[in-house]
Amino acid sequence: TQQFDEACKHENQIALCNVLRKAAAALSAPRCLQVDRGVLNSLDDLARKRLQKAFQTKLRGMILYCLNFIDHDASDCSPALLHIRALISQFEESSQSDVSTARGGKQWQFLKRFFGL
Repeated sequence: TQQFDEACKHENQIALCNVLRKAAAALSAPRCLQVDRGVLNSLDDLARKRLQKAFQTKLRGMILYCLNFIDHDASDCSPALLHIRALISQFEESSQSDVSTARGGKQWQFLKRFFGL
């Protein structure tokens, strides 16, 4: 996040594109919201899931921020943008529902709008 903070501070397009590429690489695919039924998870398992969820939320937030400042046609960012677009499309095809219904749906919806899907 230090690299992200520095890139934001100076609104450096090259640095923001680097952050975008790294964040997109670490981004997990959208997942359906599920209601936990039956077996209760251990506290350690729940804590791990909450940390992972917070990390993914932060990644999506960084990606959304970067998208506001980078040149969307820059070839350096193209693979990352294609990857994010593919994650959205794959979720919607496999779940037969809009990405807004996934965990972190609001952020995924903003990303979807960015791509005009």
